[in-house]
Amino acid sequence: HPDDLLVLNRALQDCDDGTTEQVSMEMRIGSEREGWRWFLNNGMYGVLPDGVPHAWCMLSDITAQKQIQDQLLDALRETSRLEQVKTSFLANMSHELRTPLNGIVGNAKLLEMGGLDEDQGELVQAIRQSARRMVRLVQNFLLLSELEAGTVLSVMEEVHPALLLHDLIEAQAREAGHPGVTLRLLISGLLPDKLQADQENLLHILNQLVDNALKHTPSGTVTIHARMLDGTMDGIPGDQLEIKVRDSGVGIGPEQQAELFQSFKLTDDTYTRRFQGAGLGLSICRKLAHLMEASLEAESTPGVGSCFRLKIPVRLKEPAMSRDGMKPAARVLVVDDDETGRILLGMFCECEGLQPVLATNGKEALELMGRQTFDLVLLDIQMPMISGLDVCRTIRNDASFTACRPMVVAVTAYALPGDRERFLADGFDDYMEKPISLALFGALLRKMGMVPGS
Repeated sequence: HPDDLLVLNRALQDCDDGTTEQVSMEMRIGSEREGWRWFLNNGMYGVLPDGVPHAWCMLSDITAQKQIQDQLLDALRETSRLEQVKTSFLANMSHELRTPLNGIVGNAKLLEMGGLDEDQGELVQAIRQSARRMVRLVQNFLLLSELEAGTVLSVMEEVHPALLLHDLIEAQAREAGHPGVTLRLLISGLLPDKLQADQENLLHILNQLVDNALKHTPSGTVTIHARMLDGTMDGIPGDQLEIKVRDSGVGIGPEQQAELFQSFKLTDDTYTRRFQGAGLGLSICRKLAHLMEASLEAESTPGVGSCFRLKIPVRLKEPAMSRDGMKPAARVLVVDDDETGRILLGMFCECEGLQPVLATNGKEALELMGRQTFDLVLLDIQMPMISGLDVCRTIRNDASFTACRPMVVAVTAYALPGDRERFLADGFDDYMEKPISLALFGALLRKMGMVPGS
């Protein structure tokens, strides 16, 4: 074959020059009857006693192997293409589903705060619970896909364990809607003020475990128990944070426990089952725990209850400067092209005692910031004219914002694994994924020092 002839000639020239005595190469040889076929050419070059140079070669037909290789390469390319299509589809579906869900969840919460009668309150509570289940399903399907693709990262950051657990209890108590169940937090001993841990994945695991405990406990108690375990890691004592979620619910039988952490496995998959679910939550929790180099185990007795034990390796962090002395933010710019989401965030700001100003797109936001000063900017990402990313970059890079640069938070329906890290790397101070609850919004403001801590 012309493409192989040059390589063959170079190999023979090396032999002739004495650079090498052996040749091994794949090459194509053609005929009118069979066309081009692939051969493995293993040859030797030497000089006989009579001084005449000779070459010996053995040709092995490898056409079938090359065809298999080509088929495998084609399959890999197609797999890669389909993976890209799938990733793009998931990202788009995540965005499109989260935007309306944000409106449903947020407006249901505002309705609930508006002084409803008992029947209306029950209807709104049913809407919120159904929307919450839908949000969790969307999150789990997307996260499972990313975990199986190996694209989920464990990102270490500063975590305040006691504050995280108190916020978790508060948010669950507001959202749960289980009047017969008492939700308790028990902390044994002292927890470090600050740790280095994967906060996002940790919260996902704990929320899922508490959700499951509440779901399987018709009446009784769900307890979150946290403590530091003794041990050493890199010479640092107390290297494991143990968090147990214990319930007094229906419990799980031995046969079901063996399959508890498998995907799409339900403890009861009959048509008469009492508890709904897709069988994804615990499988995802175990995968996230392994990603964090943590362990997640379960113990359960039918009729008595269950206990899920999460052990997280952590490293202590030196105390850092805090924002305790910062005055609460007075003015917040809310930027979202979705009217429902924009109005919702504005009302959430008012609930927290802030003064919101609303903008419909990035261009309008920059014009407002050119005339007014803001302490905080809540930015949607996907907007017409000027995107949230471009607005954030302008705030970070434009010299006119140097003296009074606001904090900027991405509030977006882009919520695939890695999106948070990408937006933070682009200059955002923090990130919130839609749909947004008032409790989580308040927790974010407290963390940023925008409102006094409770």
